[in-house]
Amino acid sequence: MTKLIPGWVMRRYLKLRSEFDSKNFTFKEAQTVLKDDGRIINLFLSKLKESGWLNVSQHPEDKRKKLYQLKPLEEAFNEIEKKVIKGVQV
Repeated sequence: MTKLIPGWVMRRYLKLRSEFDSKNFTFKEAQTVLKDDGRIINLFLSKLKESGWLNVSQHPEDKRKKLYQLKPLEEAFNEIEKKVIKGVQV
């Protein structure tokens, strides 16, 4: 389920999208690109995941780490559009 996201989250999403597109990235890579504190990155990734804009999987070489992949903007907006047309709260 995809939901609208706050502006501060969207800005960071777009920065990561321009850097990684649909490629997997790690927490550390996100932190490097966004130049934010780890707590902000953690909150940001949590917001993206809970809103349905982020896929999360285990790192194949280190099960303690996670890999992140951004949902394409078109896909997220298409899901939101369907809900708005149906009158569903987003």
